[in-house]
Amino acid sequence: PCIFEQWGIDRGAIELVRSIHSNSYYTYGELESAILAPKGGRQGCSFGAILFNAVYAIALTECHNIMRELGVTFAAKQHVSLPWQDSLAASPAQKDACDATYVDDEALVIMASNSAVLDKSIDIMLTTLVKTFSKFSLTINWAPGKTEIMLKYRGNHATAALEKRRVNGNIAVALPPEASAEYVKVVDKYKHLGSITSISNCDTYEVQHRCSEASAAYGPIACKVFGSPKIGVWLKFHFMDSLIMSRLMYCIHTLTLRPGCIAKLNAV
Repeated sequence: PCIFEQWGIDRGAIELVRSIHSNSYYTYGELESAILAPKGGRQGCSFGAILFNAVYAIALTECHNIMRELGVTFAAKQHVSLPWQDSLAASPAQKDACDATYVDDEALVIMASNSAVLDKSIDIMLTTLVKTFSKFSLTINWAPGKTEIMLKYRGNHATAALEKRRVNGNIAVALPPEASAEYVKVVDKYKHLGSITSISNCDTYEVQHRCSEASAAYGPIACKVFGSPKIGVWLKFHFMDSLIMSRLMYCIHTLTLRPGCIAKLNAV
């Protein structure tokens, strides 16, 4: 049965939600005919997030449990303090972890003691993802720019292990047969949730991205807003803070910046 039935939700409520999202139709402008939407989420629906999370959270939990049973997790420790406790007396809480998820963006991390263990863990992770997501009718977009891998081998035979991944001149990781693609691309940097992470742990790419975003926001309003004598200074500062500096300096304290990166930010 559907998840809502498993949860014991009233049948009438289930049918009401189903009627909103299944075979719904709508009109546009002065069109004489209606447009049918046989499936998919309906934009603006108050139940949208609940419907998505109802399936996605269960799939992620199952993936996590399988990988934990197979030993592909690590212990994440967080010092948790209650408001009435001294911060120094905070007790560390430990949980098994392997991923970080925001809405439908999923990031997984695997660390291993050697190349062979890393390769084995990657295969376990990909097989678990493909099989579990298929079970819940969730589709993974394996296209470059959508799903990519940052891969770094260390220690003995690191170069040989990386070369084994080379396919037609490019480094890639083979996917399980059940996946909708053969390989997933290996990259040295990846944009996730608006920030760029690099395999070299260098913030240069992130700084370049921030400068580009800030400049792109400034360009269209450079003359119309900042060059206009009819707009007050306080309003110009408001535009600067909300549209430009927000892109340039967001969470800047989390970056370890070299002098060259600081110079790029300062130039903008």
